[in-house]
Amino acid sequence: MSEYEGKMARASLRKTAAYAKELLEMIKPADNLEPWVQNKISDLDHYIESVYGYYKFGEVDEEEMEEEEMTEVEGVTINLTPVTT
Repeated sequence: MSEYEGKMARASLRKTAAYAKELLEMIKPADNLEPWVQNKISDLDHYIESVYGYYKFGEVDEEEMEEEEMTEVEGVTINLTPVTT
């Protein structure tokens, strides 16, 4: 990865973390989400979990990841544990 790619990835992660923080405030536990919204959030969860697992553990199966993973990105703490319903 070049320096430019790293900078772009970090900018994208900062933006994603900021949006996630706001969405956590907007979406209430009792909200009924549109199916497309649920799908987008689920896709994001899977993608970020895969990249996180790669950087933290190398190439391992998702089942091998710790039960609850927390990380901090530019002052925003994010729970990376997959949500199951």
